[in-house]
Amino acid sequence: MNDQIAVKGRHIDACRVISKRSSPRVLLAVAVTWHAAMPACSDDSKGSSGRPIALEDYPAAYAAVACAVNRECWGEVDQKYFWPEPCEDWYTTQYTDALSLFRKAIAEGRAFYRPDKAPGCIEALRARRCNAWPEPAACVEMLDGTRAVGGECASDLDCAGNDTYCASDASCPGVCARQKAEGESCSTSAECSSVLYCSTATERCTAPAESSEPCGSDADLRCNLGLWCIGATVGSSGRCVSTKEAFSARADEPCIYDGNAYCEGDLRCVFDTPSYCAKAVPAASECTLAFPDMCPKDQYCLPESPDSYEGICTPVPGAGEPCAATSDNQRLCASGLYCDGVSCRARVSLGGSCSGDSGCRSGWCIDGTCALSGTCQ
Repeated sequence: MNDQIAVKGRHIDACRVISKRSSPRVLLAVAVTWHAAMPACSDDSKGSSGRPIALEDYPAAYAAVACAVNRECWGEVDQKYFWPEPCEDWYTTQYTDALSLFRKAIAEGRAFYRPDKAPGCIEALRARRCNAWPEPAACVEMLDGTRAVGGECASDLDCAGNDTYCASDASCPGVCARQKAEGESCSTSAECSSVLYCSTATERCTAPAESSEPCGSDADLRCNLGLWCIGATVGSSGRCVSTKEAFSARADEPCIYDGNAYCEGDLRCVFDTPSYCAKAVPAASECTLAFPDMCPKDQYCLPESPDSYEGICTPVPGAGEPCAATSDNQRLCASGLYCDGVSCRARVSLGGSCSGDSGCRSGWCIDGTCALSGTCQ
């Protein structure tokens, strides 16, 4: 379960089963996934009229389209299992936070943004529906780097084309390079072309697995677009299956563990021996440890004792409050916050100080500063 959003493949964690990658123009325009592709849907968001879209308005415009399409393609699966906060809020926050990087690159002539091309990019993404690749030409015309392969760069954004990245050892300047083919050595997925990823097991650019093929974290085997890894355990691989099969367990049926599917609809997988699917419960109700939590989004199952799986649905702590401790040793905070180990804190914007990745909106803390992946310092 490694879902991420990226600037030309340099990933920003996104809490999903699907890993995402896209070029910098798509950081503002679209998040593309390994297992699921998103954009496109009939939507009345900004850009459908053909009017130019200012750079500062693009995050909200994209969020409306991306989330509508995400729901169209995947129903409530993503929101139920993998989004820590409402989809539109998450995208808008992430991309608004990244605007400073884009403005700086544009001001220094390392990249360009054409507001008049933004509606065309939106429409192209919408027309693609659930297909992730290739990136629409209209989006390249909207936002791209100006540095050719071999040119100096400060981030992936600077490099022209959707098959390039900024090769650096995290110190500036880097050098724009072509992404690598399957089987070539790599250290990050940004270096790999198309939907390839950099396997942590082999340190090679690797093609994701197809339907019924083995998958799992032990050998870093990831599923291709539209597929989900089911049945993987420590020391044992699972297999890639369709969304319909992956989320098919019914009420009282075994779920998730030992090769079982996720629960369908609004059911939760209760931790037991064996596990089983059960209905969610209302606020302030009795609950038991489950995935996802049996309680409403703004509550969690507070265990009645440290070693108990039974508890009561309780409000998730807000900013400045002690982090919630669950019976499976998670530390929880309200939407948009993170646990610093003791208290719930607001995530820091780009350029802010940090002590770990979880404290940054971007998901990357480099040398004590929140940054976008694919950016040298």
